[in-house]
Amino acid sequence: MKPVDQANIMRDSIQGLINTEMIRPDDEIVSTYHRRFDHGYPTPSLEREGVLKELLPKLQAKDIYSRGRFGSWRYEVCMFSFLPESRTVPELRSPILNAFP
Repeated sequence: MKPVDQANIMRDSIQGLINTEMIRPDDEIVSTYHRRFDHGYPTPSLEREGVLKELLPKLQAKDIYSRGRFGSWRYEVCMFSFLPESRTVPELRSPILNAFP
């Protein structure tokens, strides 16, 4: 596992976004948030689907799109790793985003 420089994690994360061209060096970052959890490894359970059906719409109502390994991803077939993102992109299209080609 790659060691994390806790004192510089925000700076390093932003630099990673620049390095991967997800943002440009001159882009304005209007806010940041960092919180460290010493222990936190979600474990899938039999109740997971029921909880997700209730929780995901509440998060989306707050413009939070839970994705990734312990978000809404399913592992049954590879296709499930792409479907949530393909559905999210149209939801994120807004007048502001449409102003930028």
